[in-house]
Amino acid sequence: MRLAAADVVSVEPGTSVSRAAFDQDWGQFEVLVRKSAFPISAPNCRSTIILRMPAAGPGTHDRSKRLDARWEQFRAFHQLIDGTIDHLDVSLARQPYMAVGNDGKLALQYCNAFLASPSDTG
Repeated sequence: MRLAAADVVSVEPGTSVSRAAFDQDWGQFEVLVRKSAFPISAPNCRSTIILRMPAAGPGTHDRSKRLDARWEQFRAFHQLIDGTIDHLDVSLARQPYMAVGNDGKLALQYCNAFLASPSDTG
C-alpha cells in the first residue's frame, strides 16, 4: 500500500523516542491512517484505521535485524508526515484482522491492521 503524508493522521510514539526506548518497547508503534487511504474494505470503521507494528520480543528469531527494520520503517513514517519524503510503500499482514468475505474479497474485520516488517517477509 502506498501512503502520502495526507493519508496519515498520526504516528506514535513521536519523534522524541530514543532508539533504546523503541527497542525496549519491542519495536512496536502505531500509525493512524485515514480510512479513505486504506485499500481494503473496512465496513466497521468510521474514519481511521490503526496500523500496528507487532512486537519483536525477546527470543524472536533475528530480533536485532527485525528491530533495525522496524526502526527504519518507524522513522520513514515520521519523514513522511514531516515532508522529507513524498510517499511510503508499506506491506500489510493478512492475519489476524483480515478475512475473505462472501464476495471473495479481503475485508478488515476491525479498525486495525498489522504492518508487515520488511525483515519479516524476506
